[in-house]
Amino acid sequence: MATTSVTVTVAPYLFSSALRGGGGGGGGGEAEGGGGTTTNHHHLLPLNNHLLPFPLNFIKELIWGFISLFNFLVQQPSQLNYIDWPAFQTTLKTATLTLVLVALLIVALSSVDAVLCYLLALLLRRTP
Repeated sequence: MATTSVTVTVAPYLFSSALRGGGGGGGGGEAEGGGGTTTNHHHLLPLNNHLLPFPLNFIKELIWGFISLFNFLVQQPSQLNYIDWPAFQTTLKTATLTLVLVALLIVALSSVDAVLCYLLALLLRRTP
């Protein structure tokens, strides 16, 4: 049984072949049975996070995070066209309703608190 020795450098672990512009298969190297002499095997390298050293995994995740954030921020101006902004009267009615409900909750919770304080004081006066 023949064994094959493979030397791997650190750089292929950082990005997938899709980001580097590489395609899928490769040109049929000697290990695959073809006759080509130069074959790109980077697509065969494992990109699982548990196989990367911590600093490289951190850098890879940081780069992908910035790319994702950049893509999100680029798309945001076009999304403003799809928002249906409410009329001023609707906003005013909603704000008024919110303030009235908050005031009612303040009164209700203060009343419950006052009753509980009164009951606690009454209970503490009776115990010797």
